[in-house]
Amino acid sequence: MLRIPFFKNIIFVATILVCLLFYNFYGKKSYTFYGDALGYYLYLPSTFIYHNLQSIEQLPTDKQIDQSVIHYTQSIPNLNPKSPKGYYVNQYTYGVALMELPFFAIAHFYEKVNHLEANGYSSNYMWLIKLSSLFYALMGLILTYKILLFFTDSFHALLSTSLVLLASNLFWFSLYQAGMSHVPLFFLYACLIYTTIKVHQTPRWLYFIVLGFCVGLITVIRPTDILCMIIPLLYNIYNKETFNHKIAFIRTHALKILLAACCFIAVMIPQCLYWKLTAGSFLYYSYGTQTFNWLHPQVFKGLFSASNGWLIYSPLFFLSVIGIIYWRQFKSLALVYCTLFPIYIYVIYCWFCYNYINGFGSRPMIHLYALLAVVLAVFLQNVFKSKRIYQLLTGIFLLMCVSVNIAQSMQQARGDLYSEESHFLFNFNTLFKSNLTYNDLVLLDVDEKQPNQELRYVNTLGSIQFADSINLVQDSLKVKYVEIGQNEFPSVIIKTSYKKSLVKDAKYFKCNGYFKNTKDFYDWYQNHLLVFSIQRNQKVLLWKAIKINNKIGIDSNSHDIHLMKYRKDTWGYTPFYIRIPDNIAENDEIQLSIWNIGHHDLLVHAMSLEVYK
Repeated sequence: MLRIPFFKNIIFVATILVCLLFYNFYGKKSYTFYGDALGYYLYLPSTFIYHNLQSIEQLPTDKQIDQSVIHYTQSIPNLNPKSPKGYYVNQYTYGVALMELPFFAIAHFYEKVNHLEANGYSSNYMWLIKLSSLFYALMGLILTYKILLFFTDSFHALLSTSLVLLASNLFWFSLYQAGMSHVPLFFLYACLIYTTIKVHQTPRWLYFIVLGFCVGLITVIRPTDILCMIIPLLYNIYNKETFNHKIAFIRTHALKILLAACCFIAVMIPQCLYWKLTAGSFLYYSYGTQTFNWLHPQVFKGLFSASNGWLIYSPLFFLSVIGIIYWRQFKSLALVYCTLFPIYIYVIYCWFCYNYINGFGSRPMIHLYALLAVVLAVFLQNVFKSKRIYQLLTGIFLLMCVSVNIAQSMQQARGDLYSEESHFLFNFNTLFKSNLTYNDLVLLDVDEKQPNQELRYVNTLGSIQFADSINLVQDSLKVKYVEIGQNEFPSVIIKTSYKKSLVKDAKYFKCNGYFKNTKDFYDWYQNHLLVFSIQRNQKVLLWKAIKINNKIGIDSNSHDIHLMKYRKDTWGYTPFYIRIPDNIAENDEIQLSIWNIGHHDLLVHAMSLEVYK
């Protein structure tokens, strides 16, 4: 008995310490006002400072607003067409902004009192939005712990709550990528589950009011999450008798349920008024062409892909899946779990972008972590009462989940991991590495390990030199080059046919070029690509490409290599190897070219396609 309080203290202190260290070294340096987080937040300065809800794409340029914010708002017309009333509608709903409002108010008051710019986007506002994520994460975890106490003892409740934070992507969104909807939704779901339990124990009017507001806020933040109504609807139903009790409960408390419904509607009214103001209708689909594909859900990829797959980046919840075998120990929530969990997975992976870019792991699953924590806690309680070998294996697995999650969060914060475009081979080869190499950058792009031994040159299949080009330019370093300009597919192409007599006993194609980036690049999606392909009868047999811009000017001994680091005004050699496929045949077409996705300038000195063994 004396050991339990000791281990509880160790878990509590270790959790706090890990969070403080990560936030100190990484979280406090993160930038908040971009992407979805900025889209949610726009409502606050637009409502209380600029009064431009009908023209959110317009911000003043004389208020010292960061240029990235200006660029985002100016790009809104490119995201969605004008509404029927001729306005550009914020595609995000106002719910997150409502939850951030108290923190925004504090920042705005501070700026006003100190005679600062009070522009809504300064560092003070950003710090308070970060604080909002920390606050809702903490409140969600406290409620999760209180929920678990209904089903398990305090030790396993604390252990499971700590694991939900340290071994899942909730850690990332709480401490680094603030301002997204997922942490507030995690809190609201926890609040909904806790209130549901309390309302069935003691059906007070206050609990029904809170329940109505929780469901309303969850729905207005993410309309598809109206599925959360399953929680109070199916709670404590596990046989015919309890089903009859639920029907009687609904009849007995019909007026209180009606009040909860009124609270739900009250939360929806501001959003409906905004849509009426800007789109002419109380209900409006603001996401344009972004939609659901209900007939072709990507469930397997959403769960298991290295590109933000949920169980790949938060494997802890494998235990919440297999923990259903102990359903009798949480039978009041068992039907909720067995109904909501699979339906929710189906819905979120019907979304056109199943890997939910701009994040770490499958971020919509964070909403259900309070529910999944119940199954996790019950599972751990049973395992730690079983044979020692099971205890040992489970303990090792839990330590692995925590250490991998924290390590990968650190990598992503440093720019050494980009989970939405990652793959298993890259993750495995770079796990726990503190410094990437050039070959790691190539590995991420081509999903193929580069040879680690020195190869022997066999032949050159094609090359381009610009020494005699009529478009030749010479820079200050006396390097001769051609500028590819704004063309998406510039005419810098090496094209040849596969000939066994030329390739001989070679094992690898070597693709390489000398390039110079002349502009600052901030968009990961607009890298220039050096593309290698093999075609047969106009059918692509093999297609591999590396990003050029983040590989220019890298020294092999450099310790400052990151996935998104760009070096400007520097010439760089960018080679990569592709193993010659076994199914290649005589006269297959081989091509090395440049794909200028972002239509940006790039200087090219030379390109070459060679074979090595």
